[in-house]
Order: sequence, then structure tokens, then C-alpha cells
Amino acid sequence: MGEGSTFWFTVALAPAQGEVRREGTTDEPAMEPLRILVAEDNPVNQQVALGLLRRRGHHVNVVSTGRGAVAAVSAQTYDVVLMDVHMPEMDGIEATREIRRLPGEKGRVPVIALSASAMKEETDDCMEAGMVGHLPKPIDPVALATVLSRYAPAAPPAKAADGASDGSVSVDESYVRLLVDSLGAAKVGQLIAELPQHARPHRERLASVSVETDLEPMRASAHALSGMAANLGLTALAELTSGIEEACRAGRAAEAVSLCRRLDTSFEEAVHRLEALCPDRSAAP
Repeated sequence: MGEGSTFWFTVALAPAQGEVRREGTTDEPAMEPLRILVAEDNPVNQQVALGLLRRRGHHVNVVSTGRGAVAAVSAQTYDVVLMDVHMPEMDGIEATREIRRLPGEKGRVPVIALSASAMKEETDDCMEAGMVGHLPKPIDPVALATVLSRYAPAAPPAKAADGASDGSVSVDESYVRLLVDSLGAAKVGQLIAELPQHARPHRERLASVSVETDLEPMRASAHALSGMAANLGLTALAELTSGIEEACRAGRAAEAVSLCRRLDTSFEEAVHRLEALCPDRSAAP
């Protein structure tokens, strides 16, 4: 653009691939409300992001495609755009390029990447497209608040709920408690209740695979399930589906099929553990 300064940062608080464990939390920085656009196609991830942002008083709109993000920024002024990198119709990288072509302040809105991938090639592509930062999925509430605080005036300090990992390999109980504190028991209960419905088409696709199956649809379904699992603290399921995704990406069909055979059992166990942690989920609307 030839104007102003560009700052690039990566908040890499998530541990190894597939893990969503938090090694404790620090206080979330306080700030004034922002006007935020969330571009995210996964309905579970949308609701988690909405809850985390609205809990802090931010004004949030959501779109599910890259084209929708460009249209929204064209029509309305935002302080920040949280942009999923992988979306249908137009991915987040191309959408950011389109936004940078908009005139005036709209073309300079800060765009922060959301992605489960920490590959250098992807972050380089994000930076080249004009993004100003990268947040790993699942979204860490403290990391999210830290990033957003760069674009908001300071406000009086406020405490966030503390949480520490118990090392669970199936469900990150501290993260689930944090979600309940952030979103409320009813909203988390709703997410748990809706998870099987959102996951069903992806589970059905992966249940019928063979070594002759096209790997790209397998990879896409595994990616979608991995995002849902990670954002609800289902660590073992997130690790398994991330493994399927990586095997598909690398062309290791036999490995991908073998991992898919474990999916149904892992999914059912994960949901049962999550339901046990949220016994008041029946309060969900």
C-alpha cells in the first residue's frame, strides 16, 4: 500500500500437533470493545469464537466464506478481522488480498489468520497476502485477548478465569472449564448437543474409505473434525483426526485408512467424557 507500518507476529501458544493442553493461564488484558469480523466456515468454531469475543463485550459479525468476508469489509467498518485460512469459495489468503485492494481505511483493516497449521509456508503466504498476525487453533482466550489488545484502547484491568491442565489425554478438562466460564454452561451444553450433527457427514465419509478413496475429501473431513474437536478440548480426537489429515496430505493412503478405523470409537469416547464434565448441559436452549 505504501502507507504506514506493517507488524507481523505469531502467537504460538498451542503445543504439539493435535494437542490443546494449556499450561495454565495468565490474566487476559483488558480493553475497550472492538468491532470484529470473524470469517470461519465451521459452525462449532464460529460459536466458540463468538462466545469468547462477546464475553469481552466486543461487537461481532460472522461470515462463513472468503467472499463473504470481502463483502462484509466492503460494506462496514471493522477494527479487526479474524480470518480462517481454509474456507470454501475463496480461502482466507485470497480474501485478504482482495481486502487489501479496497480503498482507504477498509483496505488497511488488520487481518489476523486463524489456522490449525503452524507450517512456515502457510504463515509466509499469510504475511505476503497482507495479514498482520497468526492465531493457532484451537483459539486460546488469553492469546486472543493479547492480540486484540493491540488494536484497542486500554481499559481497567479485569481477571480471567484460571485454568491448568491436568494432563488428560482424552479431554482437556481445564480448557472445558474455561469454556464454561467464558461461554456459560448453557452455550457449552448446546455445542455438545450439536456436535454429533455437525460431525455426522464427516464421520460418514471417513467410515467408508479405502486405499482407493480420493484423499482430498478425506483430508477435508479430517480437517473439519480436527477443528471441532480441538475447540471443545477433545485432545485425543483432535490428535487422531490431525493424523488422518497429515497422512492424506502426504499421500499415505493406507495409514489414513487405518487411522479412520479408530475414529468412531474415539469420537464416542470423547463425547461421553465431555458430557460427563458438563452434567448441566440439559440447560442448553
